[in-house]
Amino acid sequence: MKKLFILIFAFFSIANGHSQTSDDYFKSGLEKEKLEDYQGAILDYNRAITLNPNRANLYGIRASLKCKIQDYEGAIADYTKLIELDPNNAYAYVRRGLAKSDLEDYRGAIVDITKAIEVNPNNSMAYYFRGYSKTEIKDYEGAIADYTKAIEIDPNNEVAYVSRGDTKSIFRDYQGAVADYTKSIELDPNSASTYSSRGLARYQLKDNVSAISDFSKAIEIDPNFAYAYLNRGNAKTDLQDYRGALIDYNKFIDIDPNDADAYSNRGNAKDQLKDQYGAIADYNKAIEIYPKYANAYYGRGMAKLRSGQKDEGCLDFSKAGELGSEIAYKAIKALCN
Repeated sequence: MKKLFILIFAFFSIANGHSQTSDDYFKSGLEKEKLEDYQGAILDYNRAITLNPNRANLYGIRASLKCKIQDYEGAIADYTKLIELDPNNAYAYVRRGLAKSDLEDYRGAIVDITKAIEVNPNNSMAYYFRGYSKTEIKDYEGAIADYTKAIEIDPNNEVAYVSRGDTKSIFRDYQGAVADYTKSIELDPNSASTYSSRGLARYQLKDNVSAISDFSKAIEIDPNFAYAYLNRGNAKTDLQDYRGALIDYNKFIDIDPNDADAYSNRGNAKDQLKDQYGAIADYNKAIEIYPKYANAYYGRGMAKLRSGQKDEGCLDFSKAGELGSEIAYKAIKALCN
């Protein structure tokens, strides 16, 4: 009798298990997704697809989760299946293109996003994403054209202004970059990175005072934005505010103690303040981090000369010259012979 009861219980358990529908598994997957149990959600979506393999949206939902767990190849397979079921799904082409981009297949990404644009030519973000992939293959003119089209479709596309500004900076069109960053800041006044980028463009234009203002705003928004301190220090150095620069370099090094440029730049500031031994220590650290750092050898050579270590300083100039520094050989001619 006991065995009969167990068999009956097992039968009903199996029967109840088979009674679950594709929609039941889909809803279960959504709940698990809300709890960030992505693996569990994927398993439920797998079951939902098994029960209803022609339900197109399930492939897109599962693909988005695969992207979250960095299974980009799995995501591409799902988006491909979605496209088979729905050939005019622009979203699927864009998302498959982004997954390819995550695998650094930028040309494949461009092909997919171009198809999405053919299906829906009014998708601002599709142009933006294609512009990004073009940037990665160094098609900068094509990228700017895509960012411009994205902005034409959606004048409030903040990230398109930033990316167009970044690309203009590559072309050394710093005035154009400043204009784009300014527009982005109007749309999102709380982006530390955009203030920093505008500061860099202004720094390249030798507008150091405005650059410092932008770096300061970036720091106000994000006090741990390391490169805002480094770049503000550089702008202060150009204005011969060496003490102010030291404070910024110190803060940067507190946040990131493994950056050779920061130590070299701090060494330059210390050297200008006649702290040659402190400068030499910083150049030593920069060279320890990056042994082929020509400018650090040159700077250390100058600091050694100023501290009375002529022979050692001239050897540093020689090493800097070996590493490609033309100014080092000029220093040898002027100071070592």
